[in-house]
Amino acid sequence: MKTKILNLIILFFTANIIFAQLKQNLPLQQLPSNLNNELEDSFSIFSLNRLNINHGFSMSTLYSNGQNISIAGYTNSINYIFKNNLIFNSNITLYKENRPIHLDNTKLNQLNIGYELGLKYKPSKNSFIELNIQSLPYYQNQYKNNRLFD
Repeated sequence: MKTKILNLIILFFTANIIFAQLKQNLPLQQLPSNLNNELEDSFSIFSLNRLNINHGFSMSTLYSNGQNISIAGYTNSINYIFKNNLIFNSNITLYKENRPIHLDNTKLNQLNIGYELGLKYKPSKNSFIELNIQSLPYYQNQYKNNRLFD
């Protein structure tokens, strides 16, 4: 039985080799390379040379008042240069926290999202205007009261 299967496999491979052809006199087909920006137009606002994308993964742990709090997050950062004086940036973070007691009444095992969007404009050499919108996790000591304003 094994010899029949082996003979059948050998016959199959040799039949493929026999029916293969060497094709000659075909025109050369070359793909254009973009090494010297041959494919780009003279002006394009959506150029990949102006785009920068970074990814990151982080893990943190904190031990406070006998309780362990852990946070893990995945961050995607995107920067795009519209002009030399106008830059867009964004950070999007997916994070999950693990703590034994939830004081802010969030659900356990919930995946959270944090984001930051910004636009930076530099009208002159010595000045810039920056607009940011952010919703990032901010952790402070929740177990102690702030006595500064008591």
